[in-house]
Amino acid sequence: MEINFETEKFRYYSRLYCSDVIHEETSEMIVPDTMPDVRSVADSDGMVFMRSKEAQNGRFLISGVTELFVLYEPEGESGLRRLSLQAPFSFSCACPGLTTLGRISAAVRLSGVEVRMINSRKLLLRCELYVSAAAYLPQEIKYIPYSENADRTLELLKSEYELFPVTDVTEKTFGISETSQLPASKPPLGQIIKTRVRFAEEESECIGSRLIVKGSAYVAAVYTSSDSGEIHSTEFRTPFSVMIETDGECDGAEFDSMIMLTGCSVTANESGELAAEIAGVVQTTVCSRKRIVCVSDAYSVNYNADTVIEKVPVEKNGACEKCGETLRLTAEHAKSIKSVIDCRGGISRPREENGSFRAEASVRIICADESGKLTVLSAGKEWKGPAGSYALETGEIYVTQSPEGAEARIPLSYLRPSSEKTELTILTGAELDEEKRRSRDGVPSVTVFRAAEGDSIWSLGKRFGTSPDEIRAANGMESGGEIKPGQLILISKQR
Repeated sequence: MEINFETEKFRYYSRLYCSDVIHEETSEMIVPDTMPDVRSVADSDGMVFMRSKEAQNGRFLISGVTELFVLYEPEGESGLRRLSLQAPFSFSCACPGLTTLGRISAAVRLSGVEVRMINSRKLLLRCELYVSAAAYLPQEIKYIPYSENADRTLELLKSEYELFPVTDVTEKTFGISETSQLPASKPPLGQIIKTRVRFAEEESECIGSRLIVKGSAYVAAVYTSSDSGEIHSTEFRTPFSVMIETDGECDGAEFDSMIMLTGCSVTANESGELAAEIAGVVQTTVCSRKRIVCVSDAYSVNYNADTVIEKVPVEKNGACEKCGETLRLTAEHAKSIKSVIDCRGGISRPREENGSFRAEASVRIICADESGKLTVLSAGKEWKGPAGSYALETGEIYVTQSPEGAEARIPLSYLRPSSEKTELTILTGAELDEEKRRSRDGVPSVTVFRAAEGDSIWSLGKRFGTSPDEIRAANGMESGGEIKPGQLILISKQR
């Protein structure tokens, strides 16, 4: 006879992939006929817009657009000119076990741009994209919940598991429309030649099943003054708040979020203000505490019983530890620095080596020296962190003058996924053979047994065909009491 049990379901997401890789794209940039020839390249930069993520069978795909800027000195003219190019990219990564039901969390950042002049009318651009990605697959475990009031046709073994798995991987797009006046200390706005947007998550709170992520978008612009044509920079902050619907109650949960640009336009309006139109997406991984009380084994004291037991490996803790530190880099220059106009930091070439995670941190600084001449300084330094880290990201960079040139402090943050795993032992089915009653002929009314290593009340009851409660009663043990190796146990025959 097959025993019919009531079952419950436990749903979570298993993490199949989390890593950082470098992806390269190469493009040609043609100087328009309306612009002068290129004499030399002064600077290059860009912004990355993510457009799509797709989970496929055995792999995932990330695509978007890189908007690249090149500032150059024109032939026979003074000042700087700007060239721009939108270069699409597509990144594919193998991920065994992934299906179309999977979910992807990713951030793509520009870690470097190299420009080579083919001739005065054509440039070759190579951009290095830093891709941080995690892939998750929805899983479902069916189990038989343990209840003290369950029908005692069988003896049931209770097992409890405390888990902290990933319970949702979700996202929400948002938009920001903002105008900002230049500070009174800044020269009037002329032409914008370079822009950059940085997101910073500042606060998260949950209300029921809704997560509210609050933060700021920092918009930086390098521009020419409408009065003198000199190059200056400015920055403004605009707050944002995004409400994300999660799968179930999120009280007591932990959240890891990645915020990514999906579009951006920064222009100068007729009033001499900066007008920013920004689009982004907040990608959130939710980890919730789950307690599973299930039946892990069963037997009958009167009949032969066949049971089906599964061993299910699962991440005990799916959360990521958030870590951070500050790197100091010195960019040397023979002349004293008068002012810093712009700076950009990046991380490139991540690799696992000698039990640690290594990457190259770099900084690129546009500044004016004591003679007023614009120059670009750069510096690099190897960073070493714990193995298995990923999602390296730089925060706001601080640059100060130093006797050697300029010193940059780069805040660096990264995630370190937990590697805690456990195995759930779950009873999934049982059949009782009511035609084969267990024979007690020749079984003594009381057996004296010395417990060995690994013996338990449950294993002895199953071996001798009696109930755990019967053994505890015969030995004057409290409910839930357990035996120790070497202990003499009285095992009475089941009536």
